[in-house]
This record gives sequence, structure tokens and C-alpha cells, in this order.
Amino acid sequence: MKEKTCLICLDGWGISKNENPQVDAIRHAKTPVMSNFEKEFPYTILKAHVITGNGTFPDGFIPIEIFKLSNLVEFKISSTNISTSLPDAFGNMKSLKTLTIASSPNIINFPQSLSNLSLTSLTYSGQKISSIPDLLLNSNAFQENLQELNLSSNSLTGSIPDSLMKFKSLQKLILSKNQFQGEIPANLGLLELDSLELSGNQLEGTVPDNVCERSYVKCDLSSNNNLTSPFKFSLLNAIVVISRKITFYDEMYDIRILID
Repeated sequence: MKEKTCLICLDGWGISKNENPQVDAIRHAKTPVMSNFEKEFPYTILKAHVITGNGTFPDGFIPIEIFKLSNLVEFKISSTNISTSLPDAFGNMKSLKTLTIASSPNIINFPQSLSNLSLTSLTYSGQKISSIPDLLLNSNAFQENLQELNLSSNSLTGSIPDSLMKFKSLQKLILSKNQFQGEIPANLGLLELDSLELSGNQLEGTVPDNVCERSYVKCDLSSNNNLTSPFKFSLLNAIVVISRKITFYDEMYDIRILID
């Protein structure tokens, strides 16, 4: 006989790991329905580990209580009305691995404490910044641990910073839809990247040999009008876009060239 299972999701029902915290509305309140459930039926409490904020926050602020979640591993903010700086309390979330801030242009700062977290994935997209924050580029923790960096759809100008070459664990680099100029740095090919996206910039010159010779899962260099390539890309299991008109694709050694 199959046993029936019920998943109950209660928004705002916080359960503290402490037995008698000074501020815990749930423990101090009368909860006859849920208390009876706990007495009569076997149950398991699922720990939330992701917070996603889309749309509006009350009064345009992130509730400070969120930053007390020391076990949180993923935090996403997208298309919000937040109009304040990120608090230094971000550093309290020691377990945080993934941080996404997208299309929330009023968030323009990185708190100093953020640079000490061992993030593996950072997205700061659609923020309309003109330069990469120094705190991001100079963080030893980011250089050691960051595997994915997405700075797309901003207004980043100048050349691609040499500081990015210090990110020794980086596997995915997305700098598309910015205003980067100049040549692709030759030492970019020294990174162990699986995915490189530089489309929609103003890059020029010849793609360095060591960038071409890597075996990418994806490499997108499209929409860079003055960019040329010696066409030495390793195409095994890779999608490589050189321009808007030529796409190289290989699947199981079946190489196809598409020209529109």
C-alpha cells in the first residue's frame, strides 16, 4: 500500500535551529494546526538554501534578516526596485556560493565583506556599469574560487582587464554585450575556460592562437566587427561563433559550416 505524502510550504514560517531564541515568533505563538500535525504524523523539515528576489521589495530595501542566513548557498536578485547599497552584512553568509544581481541598476556597490566569501559563481549583469569594480578584480577569494563570472549587458569600456587572468579556477567567462575595445589579451588563452563569450563588443585584431586552440564547450566572438581569426579553433564538441555570418559546429566529429 502506497503512503500519501503532503508537502506544506508556509511563506514566512521561520524555524530557528536554537531551542529558545529571544526573537522567534513561531516558537512563542500558538500553532495548534501545525503542532497537531507534528504529533500525529511523521514529518521532515526541508532546509531552504536559495533566495530569489524578483520584482519589488518592501520600501525598496532587502530585509536585513536575510543576511543572518549563514547556511544560504544561493542568492538571486533580478529586476527589482532596490534603491540602496548592499549592506556589509553580506559577509555573514559564509556558505554562499552563487550570487546573481541582474537588471537592478540601482544596486551599484559591492560591500567589502563580499570579497571574503568563497563564491563559485557571480553574475552582475544589466547593471550599466562602465568599469569592473576593483573589489571584484582584486579579491583573493574570487581569484581562487570563482568558476563562473558573468558581467554581460553592462556598459563596460576600455580593454579587457589583465586582472581577469588571475582567476585560476575560472571555467566560464561572459563579457558579452558591453563596449570593450582593443584586442583580445593573448594570455586569456592561459585560463582553463570551457566557455568564453565576448559577443557584442567592439574588439578588433586577430584572435590569439592560444585562445583559438582551446577545446571549448562554447566560444562566442560574434558581433565584433573588426575581429579576425586564423581559424584554428579546436572544434570537438564545441560551438564557435566567429561572426554573425559564419558558425562552426561539431558534434561527434560531424563538422558543419553554416553560412547565411
